[in-house]
Amino acid sequence: MRSPAFTFLLSLVALVACGLAGWWLSAGNLSTLVGAPPTPPGERLYTAFAPADVRKIQIVAQGKDAEFVKVGGCWQ
Repeated sequence: MRSPAFTFLLSLVALVACGLAGWWLSAGNLSTLVGAPPTPPGERLYTAFAPADVRKIQIVAQGKDAEFVKVGGCWQ
């Protein structure tokens, strides 16, 4: 036999989840729920700095490390 308290708890969680989704949908912004929309091609991803100011890029993925350094206007 199912517990009425558990059923009530599940319905309460569903009600809160639907309420929050409806609230965000009415504001026209679901990015909090599903993530930000993709950036169109050609637009900058990061606007806090100028691309010319970047001197070093380090990428670490799956235990491997890659480092790119700008020397004399060329990336190495």
